[in-house]
Amino acid sequence: MSGAALKTYRAQVLSWLAPKGDFVLGHFDKRHALDWRPMGPRRRTPVQIESLFAPELRLRDRKTEEMAVPLPIGPIVRGTSYWFQRIG
Repeated sequence: MSGAALKTYRAQVLSWLAPKGDFVLGHFDKRHALDWRPMGPRRRTPVQIESLFAPELRLRDRKTEEMAVPLPIGPIVRGTSYWFQRIG
């Protein structure tokens, strides 16, 4: 997602969450500056993901794991789970 679709996604997530509600997101992160694939999910850095939901959501926890997956997505991807909580 990018542009207007990303803004719509953010707004929808925020509209679903009650105060202090939890939101868990799984995402493929960038492994390094040249981590680009012609197929598969768009990779964003942890800073980009966290700033997407700030300041309404606070990051509670983040866990990262590198996984072997088949080409053209792989051979190695970095998956991260983010646990956010709505403020207030």
